[in-house]
Amino acid sequence: RDVVFAEQGSEAGRLLDETVFTQAGLFAVESALFALVRWLGVRPDAVMGHSVGEITAAWAAGVFSLEDACVLVAARGGLMQAARSGGAMVAIAAPENEVTEHLAPFVGRVSVAAVNGPAAVVVSGDTDAVTEIAGRFRGRGVRTKRLTVSHAFHSPHMDTAADAFERALSGITFHEPSLAVISNITGETAEEGELTTPAYWARHIRAAVRFHDGITTLHTRGITTYLELGPDPVLTSMVRDTLDGLGGQGTAVAAACVLQKGKDELRTVPRALAVAFASGTETDWTPLLGAGRRIGLPTYAFQRKRYWIDVPDLTTPTTATSTDAPADIEPEEDGDEADQVLGEWAQKLRTLTSRKGDQLRQKLITDLVCRHTAQILAYESAEAVDPTLPFRDLGYNSLTSVELRSRLAADLGIALPSSLVYDYPTPEVLARHIVRDLVEAPDPQTVDAVLSGLDDSSDEPLAVIGMGCRYPGGVVSPEELWDLVSGGVDAIGELPGDRGWDLDELYDPERGLSGKTYTRHGGFVYDADTFDAEFFGISPREAQAMDPQQRLLLETAWEALERARIVPGSLRGSRTGVFVGAMTQEYGPRLYESAAGSEGYLLTGTTASVVSGRVAYALGLEGPAVTVDTACSASLVALHLAAQSLRSGECG
Repeated sequence: RDVVFAEQGSEAGRLLDETVFTQAGLFAVESALFALVRWLGVRPDAVMGHSVGEITAAWAAGVFSLEDACVLVAARGGLMQAARSGGAMVAIAAPENEVTEHLAPFVGRVSVAAVNGPAAVVVSGDTDAVTEIAGRFRGRGVRTKRLTVSHAFHSPHMDTAADAFERALSGITFHEPSLAVISNITGETAEEGELTTPAYWARHIRAAVRFHDGITTLHTRGITTYLELGPDPVLTSMVRDTLDGLGGQGTAVAAACVLQKGKDELRTVPRALAVAFASGTETDWTPLLGAGRRIGLPTYAFQRKRYWIDVPDLTTPTTATSTDAPADIEPEEDGDEADQVLGEWAQKLRTLTSRKGDQLRQKLITDLVCRHTAQILAYESAEAVDPTLPFRDLGYNSLTSVELRSRLAADLGIALPSSLVYDYPTPEVLARHIVRDLVEAPDPQTVDAVLSGLDDSSDEPLAVIGMGCRYPGGVVSPEELWDLVSGGVDAIGELPGDRGWDLDELYDPERGLSGKTYTRHGGFVYDADTFDAEFFGISPREAQAMDPQQRLLLETAWEALERARIVPGSLRGSRTGVFVGAMTQEYGPRLYESAAGSEGYLLTGTTASVVSGRVAYALGLEGPAVTVDTACSASLVALHLAAQSLRSGECG
């Protein structure tokens, strides 16, 4: 208890990272949570754990008493911590059969430690062998992640611990489970006598955790609600990934975790139970709410806060109505009714046709994404969600992004990837992608043009429709450039005083002196140091490391769109191309001379070839991004490329 509740970072708190305390702490939390949800009326049809979690599952099913379970957990954690130290564990985003092909040369040194999903495998064993295997997959572009562990669990490193563990369990009294237990070792429902021997639990230390197979077994048993009892939602996203691989995206499957790191358990526990209850799980709310009383709720739209989601009539105008309601009722949203209405809303989206229909689809799907975001991330309302912000900035993580994907897939009846919020980074961009899938247009570029509000019928092979510029003489607009040229204005001015230069020390009237200049005048773009980094989503340190060319190009690209009467944000997700002629200016220090705080930014900040990509990224453009070096020929080549792209149907 002292270790689990110790202050994070304290001497006692650091003990929680040691296996003997980690496993005991997990069992304590998980068994307490099972007792809690059982007190609230939840009666599972089956239980399953992940590694040490299977001990909790077996205890919940009555395989052993609480006292014997504690003996088992303590012995397990102590022996595993005392096992051969070192080793490594790496998660590989590939199917099991592809991973096992690479293990043959390392027999006795590396093994599969866990199969967590259709393409989620953990290998464990000797560090050099595990590292080599992971490197092979990284070379093929497969994601890998080294896990932070003290030992190589579920590998040959655990052989001695498994043998000693079997002897340590001689005093445990075992019973047949009172409900179905899904075995980690086999991934199947445990058979009679399987869980009631020390030998099984000894093999459990060494064998691979077949979590993916276990969820598949539960799916075949007709299980549709999954409640994770643990300190953080580690398994919930694995459940959803597995079920999606089984074709469960459009089925009514619910998965929730009762605790989440950094969130108030007084909210997460009832919320998780509400998910289970809404999916048909019997739950007794009386211990929490008392007898309570039912009251009628108003059905009109409250001022400034949406109470009910109206299903819009997409063919005829609607007239809002209101009714009187008790003044003391605080407006709250009804989740069950909202989910039903969202489903009806999604169905009506599919009946829309025509250009205006596509635009309305995008708006409604954007609203749908915002609505789900508000529910998932506990925003006050859907209106509080900015659809132009990246999902990361809205607060999504790997778990909540999978939840959003599952909700949208169920609402719209289409298959969506688990990497949805990473592939389409904002609600607006995601809505555009979904519309293209719903429309099933043979030419997605045409849909892009419709959704962007652009005229896609222009016969211009190439047209200059907007311009932004920065030139010496204080020129910051095309009009000022015209005045400069037509009026023959001298653009030469004094050396700027905002570049960190000691102008008196720099000047020397004698020509040819190293490190000196014989003039106090030149052609300078003034105010090149003033840049609104936050506006473009760039950190101050990164902005400082960027070549001023990149900063100025971002500003002028934005201005050029505004002058063309194009809202820059409206082009997100479209195949708009960026073609730039740029020349390396040798700005700032070299990579090996980086100033403190600028590490990691110099390469992209000072390499000319990335400038077109930076503009495309800032504006959310998905067309070609090309930078051509050398100032003289670059403009001609860039214009030629732009003309080719326009002829091929892309917007430049």
